[in-house]
Amino acid sequence: MNMKRSFNPLVMLLFGLFLFLIFLIAIGVDLNKLWSLLLQSRKSYIMAAITVDVLYIVTYGFAWYFILRTVAPEVRVLNALLIVFAGWFSDMLVPAAFFTGEVVRLYLLKKLYNIEYSRSAATIVIHRLLSAIAFAIFVGFGAAALAETGGATGILPQASIALGLAFLAITGGLLFIYKAEYVIEKTTSYLCGKRKNRVMKYLLSKGIDIASSLENFARSIDIIQEKKGSI
Repeated sequence: MNMKRSFNPLVMLLFGLFLFLIFLIAIGVDLNKLWSLLLQSRKSYIMAAITVDVLYIVTYGFAWYFILRTVAPEVRVLNALLIVFAGWFSDMLVPAAFFTGEVVRLYLLKKLYNIEYSRSAATIVIHRLLSAIAFAIFVGFGAAALAETGGATGILPQASIALGLAFLAITGGLLFIYKAEYVIEKTTSYLCGKRKNRVMKYLLSKGIDIASSLENFARSIDIIQEKKGSI
């Protein structure tokens, strides 16, 4: 399906900077002091930090795009990257809301390409799982390097907790993905038997069919698994 409208990267950038300034003012940041510190700092370090950060987000976006194209080949790579940037910015605006960016990604895909939430959600689940694996690898290598140099004494407990949580997330994610069809089949069967339930009838009257959404989600997972060689 053709996209209804296109992003204007410059407009998005300016709008994002404007929202970021409002956010800084709202949390009580002294903009004059911030500007003064920026002027006094080494510009090369700032540019290096910005470059590395942007490249990381771009790489993160490409990883999602390669997964997304298996179920939604109509999505253009530039728009996928801009959607990731918008989601990332949303995460920054809402502290500790780790899934704000995912919600934004789902919404923008629906708005621009009319892709069902259940269909695109499967790509985000897979992407999150791969991110957790990468996170565990980075933390593990980092902790090992610090232990080798004797600098891990203070952060070893925190690194162990982070690794433990990452492995739990990875294990849970893998179990869910490989058992998704079974779990969703049972859940769908249960929901279909409850179609006469008052709540289910109300949701169906509003066009919300949970059973169909779960089936679409499972179908998307299957498509991604079948095409994993092309990702």
